[in-house]
Amino acid sequence: VADLVVDPGAWIARRGDRDLALTRTEFRLLAALAERAGRVVPRDLLMEEVWGYDFGTGSSNLDVYVSYLRRKLEAGGEARLVHTARGVGYVLREGA
Repeated sequence: VADLVVDPGAWIARRGDRDLALTRTEFRLLAALAERAGRVVPRDLLMEEVWGYDFGTGSSNLDVYVSYLRRKLEAGGEARLVHTARGVGYVLREGA
């Protein structure tokens, strides 16, 4: 998506010419979104893939990690790639 490269096999994430220093959880979240780029990924599916179990609908862990991920993806002033689908989940795509 855009200038984002995610290689789960090599555990590499890059935005343009900038390597992204991601934690294990951030990388797993980004990889789950990248695997389904352009499609809304439901919150419960992301929680299952990233943490391995359901935190429950009231958990804010996913929102916190999306925030961390956005900061790192946009640190060079780049456009937002992780968008919120209110009440459903998140989607990795260009534009709003």
